[in-house]
Amino acid sequence: MLLFGAGNCHACSLRPNSQVDLRCRRHGFLETLYLTYLKLTGADAFCPVGGGSCSKILDSDYAVVFGIPLALFGMAAYGLVAALGVQLASKNLRFGIEKSTAQVVLLGATTSMAAASAYFLYILTTRFSDSSCSYCLISAFLSFTLFYVTVKDIGLQEVSKQLGMQLLVASLVILSLNTSYSNSKSASSR
Repeated sequence: MLLFGAGNCHACSLRPNSQVDLRCRRHGFLETLYLTYLKLTGADAFCPVGGGSCSKILDSDYAVVFGIPLALFGMAAYGLVAALGVQLASKNLRFGIEKSTAQVVLLGATTSMAAASAYFLYILTTRFSDSSCSYCLISAFLSFTLFYVTVKDIGLQEVSKQLGMQLLVASLVILSLNTSYSNSKSASSR
């Protein structure tokens, strides 16, 4: 529980954005943990908005990337962002990682999450315009919020030095997703 923030977490009091940041990381991890559980067990999702239409999205081909549940990727990303965020906030970096290196990894992770969320919002509006998925929208909101908080915490001047890395990460995410989905469509049409 320390990793995702207990009420008395020392890291929460270190910077103003850490409460928002901590809540986003914790909520994102728990949401993707729930969705991973559903995917692995074959259970139906509780869809608070839109009736059963979120199940249509969560059970679609877009819920799997290269044969791995998308929610599992999300859970790993939120877990990485949570661990790095807590360690950066508490200034307790492990494994001999320097602060600047941890910030670049955190920026790369939140950039990839925001890029993937933008891609999936596009898919949601073009392929599933008749459906709604509150989990998808919440995850996109959390990803964009974490990206914004990361940029704000690191500082725009430092982030601008990493613009090439950010563009590369975003491009690789979108290329990987396109490749996965084009491969799955060609395999299912055989």
